Amino acid sequence: MKYPDFDTFQIILPVVECSATIAGISTRELVAKDFALEQDEEKMRKAAHLMVQYLAGNLATSISMQELLRSNMVTHVRHLLTEQGYTEVNSSGVHYI
Repeated sequence: MKYPDFDTFQIILPVVECSATIAGISTRELVAKDFALEQDEEKMRKAAHLMVQYLAGNLATSISMQELLRSNMVTHVRHLLTEQGYTEVNSSGVHYI
């Protein structure tokens, strides 16, 4: 038996990784441009942390990430149902999940 929290983690992990990667790269480029003349490294670091959190959070709820999440959930549920021996039969009599 698998734990539901672990299953949820497996479904959400690719979405979080993708969002964090995009947010990190975007933040690096924007902060480097916007703070090029800034002498205070701590101010730049704080701005980068706030920006990456904001971007990653918004990316995770974007349409493209929702599609990735939906795709991961469908694949995972099909896998779990197949493990339990469930199949579906279409009108032609073909078994599928």
